[in-house]
Parts: sequence; C-alpha cells; structure tokens
Amino acid sequence: MIKACHFLFVAWLLHLSRQIHGQDLSMSDILRRSNPPMLEIIDADAGLRTLEGPVWIPSRRALIFSNIQGNQMLDFRGGNLNAVRTDWGGNGNVLDLSGRILTATSETITRIDSSGTGPATILAESFEGKKFNNPNDVAVKSDGSIWFTDP
Repeated sequence: MIKACHFLFVAWLLHLSRQIHGQDLSMSDILRRSNPPMLEIIDADAGLRTLEGPVWIPSRRALIFSNIQGNQMLDFRGGNLNAVRTDWGGNGNVLDLSGRILTATSETITRIDSSGTGPATILAESFEGKKFNNPNDVAVKSDGSIWFTDP
C-alpha cells in the first residue's frame, strides 16, 4: 500500500511538472529527466514513505510538501527535489492569504516565508492553557482565518 500511495503522489508531482514546464512529455520521459531521477525515488522505500501537505507556490513555480518520516520539508522545482527544512516535524501545509506557508507541526501551527527557508513564527501552540496534542492538517478560509485539526 505504501508503494502504491507513494507512486500516486510522485505521479501527481510529475503531472504538475509537465503542466508547469509546458512540455508534452511522456511520464517515462519525465521520470528519466528529473533530478534525482524519479524512478529512483519511487523505488527508494527508505526516507520517502509518508508524504503529506503538498502546496503549490506560484511565485516560485515550486511544490513543497512534508516528508514526515524524514522530518523534512521538501521542495520540488524544475525537476529537482531538495530538503529546504530539516528537523522540522511538519505535516499539513497551506498558503495564507499573503502567500506564506502555514504548517501544522507536531506541536504548533507555524508560519514561514514562501521559500520554506526563512525563520519560523509560531502562531499557536495551545488553546485555553492546554498544549496541542498533534496538529495534523491546516486550512485558510477566504477571510484569512486559520483552521486546523488537532486529534
């Protein structure tokens, strides 16, 4: 199941990449041309098993997402996959109305710039004096209010 879900996620990334670059490439062409080769990523069970929170950053033409088991925020742009944050603990991601990234980490709701590399600002870590359990997903309503799950 992990491999099937992982393959679907990578296929979605590749589909976006094909749309972004405006090229009519076959899936196998994209798999071969990407750096690192996506065929290697699909088969690399260690490290990229639990991917969550994909968010398209229009200003950077990049897709960021959380690698939960690897404790990273990853950036997929121009066929390249890079870790932009390590020791992160992120899960769900979304853009706020100003284009900044909001992330539900294992303990907080945190805001960072659209590059994913700037300083992190904790927006919330407790409610009515009680620490969050484990924020999971985050969403921004059209009025700018932030909603998230904390199971």
